[in-house]
Amino acid sequence: MKSQGPGKDETVFTVGRDDDGARLDVYLAGRVAGLSRRGAGRMAQEGRVRVGEAVAKKGHVVRCGDRVELLAAPPSWGEGVLPDHDVAETLCVVYADSQIVVIDKPSGIPSVPLQPGELGSLAGGVAAAFPECAAIGRRFGDGGLVNRLDTATSGLVLVARSLGVHRGLVELQRSGLIAKSYFALVENTGEALPAVIDCPLAPFGPRGRLMGPDPGGLEARTEVRVVQERGRWRLLEVTIHKGVRHQIRAHLAGVGHPIAGDAFYGGASPKGLARLFLHAFRIIIPENDAVLAVTAQSPLPPQLSRIVE
Repeated sequence: MKSQGPGKDETVFTVGRDDDGARLDVYLAGRVAGLSRRGAGRMAQEGRVRVGEAVAKKGHVVRCGDRVELLAAPPSWGEGVLPDHDVAETLCVVYADSQIVVIDKPSGIPSVPLQPGELGSLAGGVAAAFPECAAIGRRFGDGGLVNRLDTATSGLVLVARSLGVHRGLVELQRSGLIAKSYFALVENTGEALPAVIDCPLAPFGPRGRLMGPDPGGLEARTEVRVVQERGRWRLLEVTIHKGVRHQIRAHLAGVGHPIAGDAFYGGASPKGLARLFLHAFRIIIPENDAVLAVTAQSPLPPQLSRIVE
């Protein structure tokens, strides 16, 4: 619960019941518009955040009723993400109408910038190609993106062209009504894969960079189907309807089948694979109050196709 001031200008917060036990950097990233978790952590490490009467570090655990104060303003996002015309020139637009755009993101490019003024993100490219998207999102810097992909993951990203459409699609996603399907390659251990992995996930490891099973974590459900088995490898079709950070990667690793090329979660790599074998190939949006029904698809990138062949 916020204690005073509107939106991004707030500097003092009171921790509510729902955030009891959260890390300070996670809490601030969820409360300050335009502030990433990394940016919140940097502010804390620089001594610019106080909890109660004491300056607190980013790993501090906040409790219900704590008073959290920013001792200096967070970086400003101005009118939104900085347009990146270099990225815009390389955008692959799969679908576009007056309400949404669907972009095919290549592996190696982050979905959003981590701080104001940072170039090289998909959101920056979208802001240059579709200027109306620059200031749209749950946080400044989203650039209209409704879903995000990890930097190493390729495939479809849904973008809203107005704030109202964005809100409608985010709510649709939270309700589990947008289906996002991926191709993933895993080792064929001979063991059967579960058709559904239903396991809450929470951050763990150094700086909370990884996600793992945690009864108190965020709800996460992943549907798994084996598409093809060839020798040592299995090609999977994996579908999610909401999405937690690293959900597919963490879920498959948790059942003993980390994705090929995933160094974070222990995935081996077939010869010739120089990236994570995870590609968002289909997104299905049902007709709703925000947009018309849309199904968009993206083929496997050439490098991944060669691995399968």
